[in-house]
Amino acid sequence: MANGNLKDTNDNSADFLFADTQGTFISGVTQALGAPGPENLASPIRRDATIGTLLLDSTKPATGAPNRVLDSVSGTNSTFGNMFVRRRFVNNTGAGVTKLRFRIIEISTFPSSGGAADLRALTSADVPGVIVNDTATCTAAGMATPCTLTVKGTTLEIPPTQPNGGGYNSTMTVALGGTLANGASVDVQFRLGRQTNGTVRFYIIVEALP
Repeated sequence: MANGNLKDTNDNSADFLFADTQGTFISGVTQALGAPGPENLASPIRRDATIGTLLLDSTKPATGAPNRVLDSVSGTNSTFGNMFVRRRFVNNTGAGVTKLRFRIIEISTFPSSGGAADLRALTSADVPGVIVNDTATCTAAGMATPCTLTVKGTTLEIPPTQPNGGGYNSTMTVALGGTLANGASVDVQFRLGRQTNGTVRFYIIVEALP
């Protein structure tokens, strides 16, 4: 894939990435942590063009709070703490959305090298008390600026079981609590455990069901 799009160059080593939930070493194959992504007719489909991705607070840098937050709370698959990435997703599909899913297409993860971080996608709880100074975000929540929001956590989707956390092609979902109406938005947090510190990459594509 390239930028989340399928490609076919007639070179399998260039067109495909081998990844598994254990980050298994296989001689002659580039090692990577990730997950399979089986699909059926009921699966969400890609909606990047019609579901907008915005900073939670556009008055702050993308690398600063509340858009990105670091902690030092160690745990399983987060030896050096966590990185939290927060965004607002706006439904511009023209219809209600009943399921919203995020597929990881690029991430700095196991095995890390060259100063890159080793990040693991992990389930996150909802986060209350997030202060936002962005008028658009506050207005979408029906509040005056500045506002205090609860940002929804995401769940690492199973199956498959991912004991080492998520990587390439892993998917994360958010509980909408009903239908997300056209024009409405949802504030979302992604939790990435930091197994090794370094430079980071984290790119997703948005998938949804009507």
